[in-house]
Amino acid sequence: MGSLVILFFALFRIGISAFLLEWSWSRLRKEKITFRGFITFFIFCLGIGILLWSKCECK
Repeated sequence: MGSLVILFFALFRIGISAFLLEWSWSRLRKEKITFRGFITFFIFCLGIGILLWSKCECK
């Protein structure tokens, strides 16, 4: 149960990080945030987060 809560908060933080990264990138390009770009960043960060989490669980 404890690891499930940690995973939830990790996914929440990854989502916020992905949103901020997409927002700052769109500001650099002077474009509006696209839903496709947000989903792409979220999936990328989610994959990295799951990879790191699985490596920590194996130890």
